Amino acid sequence: MLPVTVQADRIALHELTRASAAELQFGGSGGWEWAPGGPHEGSRFAAGKMLAAMMADRHLTGWGAYVMVRTEDDRAIGGIGFHGPPEDGRVEIGYDLAESARGRGYATESLSALTAWALAQPGVETVYATTDEDNTASQRVLERAGFTRIGDTPRPIGGREAQHLFERSVREAPAETGPETWTETWTETGTGTETKAGTATGTGTETKAGTATGTGTETKAGTGTGTEAETKAETATGTEIWRE
Repeated sequence: MLPVTVQADRIALHELTRASAAELQFGGSGGWEWAPGGPHEGSRFAAGKMLAAMMADRHLTGWGAYVMVRTEDDRAIGGIGFHGPPEDGRVEIGYDLAESARGRGYATESLSALTAWALAQPGVETVYATTDEDNTASQRVLERAGFTRIGDTPRPIGGREAQHLFERSVREAPAETGPETWTETWTETGTGTETKAGTATGTGTETKAGTATGTGTETKAGTGTGTEAETKAETATGTEIWRE
């Protein structure tokens, strides 16, 4: 299969080939012109890990390392990718960015795009990442990309400090059904006739505020079944909110 490319607004994410992974691992450019400060050591490490998986025939297309390429000048500005294929619906993601490209939202944009791609794949429910406790910049990137901190990783015995754990998951919103509900608050002068018939289902919020004078007829047909016909002659002020 061909390597995957994911397009974001200002960045194209190109999955490494075997050749580009080998070149990056051993100190080359991987075939790209890099912005000052790149490639980062993390990109080279990820390239080597991906190459090892390829050579062992364990690599799955799409679940490896990518290069972030800025579309305005075709320069590589960082690396991003997965630590391996998903397991039990979960997959870990990581990234780094050349120093000269930081502070412009590129990491957030790239992380959001690749995470969305992953969550759109069959069987993938959660993308997660870990950061050092003092890496507040990376934590802000994760939060802006829709991740939520859920706790810390276990503290390794004799190893590095525990890390903050962030996740972004697929959440299927429940369908909302049932009769129409509404709340009305009005101060009225005059007379009017209001007639309603039917049962409505669906979702939505509508808010109105103002002063009305005169006579009118309003008819609505929503998602679901039923209609609402309303005739008023009034001078009215207030707010009407309903969900339908």
